[in-house]
Amino acid sequence: MTGVQTCALPIFVAKEMAREATTPQIREDADLLMAQAQRCREILARLTEAPDASDQVHERMSLLQLLQEVIEPHRDVKGVRLEAIVTGAPGVRKPGLARMPEVIHAISSFVENAVDFAASEVLVTARFDADTVALEVRDDGAGFAPEILARLGEPYVTSRPGAEGSRTGHIGMGLGFFISKTLLERTGAVVTFQNGRPRGAVVTVRWPRSRIELDHA
Repeated sequence: MTGVQTCALPIFVAKEMAREATTPQIREDADLLMAQAQRCREILARLTEAPDASDQVHERMSLLQLLQEVIEPHRDVKGVRLEAIVTGAPGVRKPGLARMPEVIHAISSFVENAVDFAASEVLVTARFDADTVALEVRDDGAGFAPEILARLGEPYVTSRPGAEGSRTGHIGMGLGFFISKTLLERTGAVVTFQNGRPRGAVVTVRWPRSRIELDHA
């Protein structure tokens, strides 16, 4: 089943829920499900479109450029500081990355979630060595709810069922994490979710250099 097909089923289910809704709450849930599933379909369709032309300069980016690009849409959110840091193993050549829209979208989605629930700070870190490239999005908020942590990244599993506690007021049903995790895994990444110490949420994305780097030696 493709990503777009994955989103098509809940749209059908939501329409049936809305049609047979017996209470305003059920109708509201159906409308939210339909909106989120439609957003899922649009994102996946847009990201799978083939580019019109190849621009070798535009297709290459550094790790720092990647981090700057994923945090830029969220810099104006009040009450939270964003910081990007790149570190590498001594003597190891910095990777030149292939520009992949799905990677930028997915990491930016994780940053958005971190900004939503951070107490005051979000740290986005990139690390590389001779074999791997890893990105980490860490916030200083309350962290992921323990009861859903093991299932994060599955569709319709979310730690934020409503806008309460969200800095931006975003309402989601877990599709954002599902889409992002799916897109990243298709690029060869391993995605993990955990809670930090003493607090906060941590999302880690790790690739073999050969999967994300241009002209890998």
